[in-house]
Amino acid sequence: MRATCIQLFYSMKNLTYLLFLVMLIVSSCHKRELANSGDSIDDLAKRALAAIASNDIKNLDALRINRDEFKKYLWPEFPASKNHVPFDFAWDNLNGKTIKGMSRALSDIGGQEFKLLNVTFEENDDPYSSFVIHTRTVLHVTDPDGKQKQIKFFGSIVERNGEFKFLSYRD
Repeated sequence: MRATCIQLFYSMKNLTYLLFLVMLIVSSCHKRELANSGDSIDDLAKRALAAIASNDIKNLDALRINRDEFKKYLWPEFPASKNHVPFDFAWDNLNGKTIKGMSRALSDIGGQEFKLLNVTFEENDDPYSSFVIHTRTVLHVTDPDGKQKQIKFFGSIVERNGEFKFLSYRD
């Protein structure tokens, strides 16, 4: 009888451990809705600084909302979408300004390495029903000489379901 109780205890302990592992694996397999999104504002900012340091416009571009994400997740909640503004007009306008902003950022500070201190925003957040826009992003950094600087090439950051991406870069 004693041996049976001990075997039952260990089998329950193993089952609990197995269940815990399965839950851990399932919870870590969260499929991102926003491709290449950051896990936090700081994570996104650090990845942007790495792209700037390596003059990598492709990676910098991957950190922003793409056309499909804009159309699927953001556009339906923007007031302009309800006021008969064509989607293509809104996207082309945002996209054009953002491409100029990325190019300007790389032209002005590309190849330089910065250490992120923190991220602030010059305007209040814009909350929508399924996302928040953090507006007029400012990266507070130190340069290789230890001087503190502010980098203001980033426009807004979208936060959706714990994922973070740039909506725009300032032109």
